[in-house]
Amino acid sequence: MIPHPRHLPALTIVAIMLVLHFVMWRWSMAAAKVRSSKLRKCLVTVATGIPVALLLTGLSLGSTRVLQALPPGRWVSVVRGAALAWALGFGWLFLAVWLWRKAPAFDPRRRRLLKAAGAAALSVPVVAGGFGAFIARTGLQAREVEIRLDGLPPDLDGLRLAQLTDIHLSPFLSVKELARAVGMANEWRAHIALVTGDLITDWGDPLDACLRELALLRASDGIFGCLGNHEGYVRAGSYCAREGRRWGIRFLRSESRALRFGNATLNLAGVDHQSMGEPYLVGVENLVRGGSFNVLLSHNPDAFPAAVRQGYRLVISGHTHGGQLAFEGMGVSFSIPRLFTPYVHGLYREKDSAIYVSRGIGTVGIPVRLGAPPEVTLIRLCAS
Repeated sequence: MIPHPRHLPALTIVAIMLVLHFVMWRWSMAAAKVRSSKLRKCLVTVATGIPVALLLTGLSLGSTRVLQALPPGRWVSVVRGAALAWALGFGWLFLAVWLWRKAPAFDPRRRRLLKAAGAAALSVPVVAGGFGAFIARTGLQAREVEIRLDGLPPDLDGLRLAQLTDIHLSPFLSVKELARAVGMANEWRAHIALVTGDLITDWGDPLDACLRELALLRASDGIFGCLGNHEGYVRAGSYCAREGRRWGIRFLRSESRALRFGNATLNLAGVDHQSMGEPYLVGVENLVRGGSFNVLLSHNPDAFPAAVRQGYRLVISGHTHGGQLAFEGMGVSFSIPRLFTPYVHGLYREKDSAIYVSRGIGTVGIPVRLGAPPEVTLIRLCAS
């Protein structure tokens, strides 16, 4: 069976991981048999340095300065994804080698058990990566969220907002997959369609194709959006806003639009990506309008506390991918974004305001999702 072309980049990464796994496995086993302690330490040091080098390579390929100095193309995404994926899976390889070496020759049953455990540890990153790349990553969900808010104007009760975010149209997400997400959103017949940033990932990704597809969103009162950090990385903010207007998409860049629904006014504001660690929403205090229901589009959810102080009742965000690799068990929930933000996925509240953080559609770094399925979101406002 010939794989679908959209899976080829991910298949390439899996193939590279298998080759690296095999090479490092043989290297580690050979090092264990070396009698010279100095030579063995040297081989182990090299084996340990390789994943570190791959991790640094993957991270450097996410740097704008590095990418600008390299020829554009999908090879960047593939190399970065393979380097990061294998570096993250190195711990399992280390465990497999340790179990294999600890298998005692004098106890056949225990030896077989430890070798079987080593083989299982060796296969975990490949099996998990394959599932996350070809099943979980493409398992797009239509998620409906009801947000109850005190003092919601009666004419806004039941208002429907369709959100698409973190699309990352790239070698790891095709136009066809984006079209499926747009189709899901259109089934809701939303009043407003919202696009909250990260349309693409890298230089050379098909931004125009993304805008053309997003222009097919159907909402009675318009398509609006804000820009994410990746639009900033590739310096496409102005181009995105200009071309978006041409396609009927209004990206709000430190600006707001008043939308009238009966006797109520929804003041929809948007800001470019708010960089982590810097003061949030500085210089945009005038976007809040008295007598209106104020809603903010901010790619980075960390702006939520500042938005509450300024008077926004609702913030709609993305950015975290829901963790992308999220693990839950025994009452513990872990994902990398949890190290940096309390707003990873879902609905959060502070005082009489709320924020919804979507898991988004695409991936970044490695084309894998585990425990954080992609989503298109319908937000329904309700009076409490």
